[in-house]
Amino acid sequence: MFGLNCPALLPDEDEIQTYVIGLKAFTTHTWPYFGPDLQNGGATFNTQLPGALEGLLISSFLRIWANPVSPYFFINVLTFAALGFLAWYCHKRLPGFPSWFIFTWIYISIWTTHFSTQVINTSISLVGAILFFVGFMESLPSLGLGLLKGKWPFLLMGFGFFWVMQVHMTWVLFVPYVLFSFFNQAKSKKILSSISFFILGSIPMLALIIPTYIHYGFRTAHDLNGSACVVNMKCVKSLFDVLGRYFSFSCFELPRFIGEHTPQRLSYLLGDPLITIPGFFLWLAGILQGLVMLFMWFKKDHPRGDWKQIKILSISVFLILYLSFWFSVREPFAYRIYESLPISMIYSFYCWDFLSRYKPMRILGTLFIICALYFQSIYIYKEHLKKESVFYQCNEKVANALKANDFRLLADRRPGTLY
Repeated sequence: MFGLNCPALLPDEDEIQTYVIGLKAFTTHTWPYFGPDLQNGGATFNTQLPGALEGLLISSFLRIWANPVSPYFFINVLTFAALGFLAWYCHKRLPGFPSWFIFTWIYISIWTTHFSTQVINTSISLVGAILFFVGFMESLPSLGLGLLKGKWPFLLMGFGFFWVMQVHMTWVLFVPYVLFSFFNQAKSKKILSSISFFILGSIPMLALIIPTYIHYGFRTAHDLNGSACVVNMKCVKSLFDVLGRYFSFSCFELPRFIGEHTPQRLSYLLGDPLITIPGFFLWLAGILQGLVMLFMWFKKDHPRGDWKQIKILSISVFLILYLSFWFSVREPFAYRIYESLPISMIYSFYCWDFLSRYKPMRILGTLFIICALYFQSIYIYKEHLKKESVFYQCNEKVANALKANDFRLLADRRPGTLY
């Protein structure tokens, strides 16, 4: 329901072009050598990420079920399963903390419902990010619970790393974690087996990338010149912006999804008495969630013995994200760091676990979940009546493209694209 009806967070064209890549592979019976389009901070096209994952997934979904809704349905199956895996892992890390709260919150939080359900490369990349970070945590003696024994953490890391590499540029920020994991294995003299299993886990995804380099070589007619800079002072000053966006993935960041500016957001909530009170409550709750998470960073004592390690991991992810934007011309928008959601979620549950030891906080948490469920239900019903989403804009065009076996009936690819 959310994937089909929610307004797109990114420009509509981005979601349409994502769909077209898979539709092109399906209708032309060609190998999708490249994935998402990369643009240099504007409308000018630069290049595409090497790898067939995005196009192959969407075209495979259409082969299973040749219906316009098919990619939405199967991408939601993927993200639902990945988020369920993350919820299960959080539940195992926090025995005694209500599992109903973990699973319900992960599935109804505003980012996972309004963004992970869209046919966009970032939805696909979240699947790999979850697998990667769970594997990374389980590969470290100081963080692992022994849930994934022996080879499995490195298999997941390798698979997740090269999954993300094909659909989002944030894969470069995973490199320090791979190196740190191998460093820890070197201290225990397990480095060779760790690297071997990492490579083994990478093979399925590498099999989707290597054909691109065989066919096109390692240099193409396009590049990303102008995407990096020496130091972007605007991004240096964005520390609290990056921090707020990093936290927002595990908070109910209501304003972003109900309007582009404050007057529009107020009008949305005040215009329907059914959502006015719960809407303002959730708006305030989302702000308080972020403030609590910030305050908890400075708290040394926690009943969970691994609290210090979780804090260090969370801080390290934030700092790597923040520092990376120093050398980028792009602004640190939240959707550009979406792959950090798993760590943001894990850290937040440790915060709520601490607060849940107080009865008033448990009551407030239950009220919060009830309001979130209620608001999300009303929201998606209202959006369904509007039928203004990308899916409804393109539904008939996709149906015609499938019938005529011509992807161009949906849209042409951007000029100069490699695939």
